[in-house]
Amino acid sequence: MKALGLLMSAVIGYALGSISTGILVGRLFGIKDIRNTASGSSGTTNVIRSAGFGPGILTLLGDFFKGYAAALAGRALFGSAGMLVGGIAAIAGHDFPVFFGFRGGKGIITSLGVIAVISPRLALFQFALQIVIVLITKYMSAGAIANMAALPFVIALFFRDRADFRLLMPASVIIAALAIFQHRGNIRRLFTGQERRFDITKLLKKRDRS
Repeated sequence: MKALGLLMSAVIGYALGSISTGILVGRLFGIKDIRNTASGSSGTTNVIRSAGFGPGILTLLGDFFKGYAAALAGRALFGSAGMLVGGIAAIAGHDFPVFFGFRGGKGIITSLGVIAVISPRLALFQFALQIVIVLITKYMSAGAIANMAALPFVIALFFRDRADFRLLMPASVIIAALAIFQHRGNIRRLFTGQERRFDITKLLKKRDRS
């Protein structure tokens, strides 16, 4: 029963994660494949750059709630272990979607959806941390990397008294590792000064002119 519950959590999570919101939203707004624009990702940031803030918000909500739904379904099937297996599977599905040639996004918003099931306050903290870093650096990738890299440390500091801490700790390391791996190109560009800045004011002006 344990193996079956975890397997079902993983299958449901991966299937949900593989629904690439950014690609579907892009098609809705006349972009055949959002992955052929700008950064080549199907995530929220690239949708905002390529299609605007409205489509970007739709993508953000879709990516968040598929992670959230996967973690909830896993928890219903097999408690904390199912929640984490289902959530990580959803992130993997987002990053490597079976329905879209295994080429997806970076997994940050889907990760936040999973984290929101673990603890809504933790998700808010992680999201706030990312926004602060983006505002300081003007690099969305820097905020995302800092957000996920900090996750295991925050778990270790503030969640050690939870009954499922021994599951949360390795799960947080896996979530962080997936995010950092998906940002490997961004990391190289940050070090070489070639990373694109995420300037909200410029994006808004660009949309006003279009």
